[in-house]
Amino acid sequence: PDYYESAFPQLDTLAIVRGEAEDGFDCQNKTRCSLIPSEDYFPASESVQDWWENKLKSDDPPPKPTNPPPPDCSAAYLEVSYRCRRRTPTGLLQRKVACSGDGNAILECDEGSDLDIISATYGRKDSTLCGGASESWDATYCPEYYESAYPQRDTLAVVRGEAEDGFDCQNKTRCSLIPSEDYFPASESVQDWWENKLKSDNPPPKPTNPP
Repeated sequence: PDYYESAFPQLDTLAIVRGEAEDGFDCQNKTRCSLIPSEDYFPASESVQDWWENKLKSDDPPPKPTNPPPPDCSAAYLEVSYRCRRRTPTGLLQRKVACSGDGNAILECDEGSDLDIISATYGRKDSTLCGGASESWDATYCPEYYESAYPQRDTLAVVRGEAEDGFDCQNKTRCSLIPSEDYFPASESVQDWWENKLKSDNPPPKPTNPP
């Protein structure tokens, strides 16, 4: 009954029988008339399938998903692995951590040696370095975010001086590091990364409506 009431409005049916609609039966004010109960004369305004899908949507609107908030991934630092090398032999591998807010950090070799930058990362993997991370810092997701938002190859290019406005440390005796997003801009915000991760980890199921 709900479907018929929607698909065959009573006013339209009455107009056809009375003859007020084009191709109607013209029964109004007549002594005799003929009726033909066919959808040729009474076409449905919508199919049963369309009406049913619309009804399901209106009766049971899908709940808005409530996603957890993005992780707290603040307090990044710059970590550089390097060697001081002469022509031969190669120097020992050393590490320098440059903390945000502490000013410039210096990489320096003895006279006659130059810097060979092996690796460089911007972000945070260790919650204790550089004064420690906040209590809300997420040790599970933040390293994953930093790896995505600050690709190691880009950070290494900045430190070596292969990128525009880089530090030009490669093959120098001394150089200055500045652990700042002015030099290491994120490729995506934490919010955008988190939303994309939730979508990829939990794709929405395809709705299955009853027939």
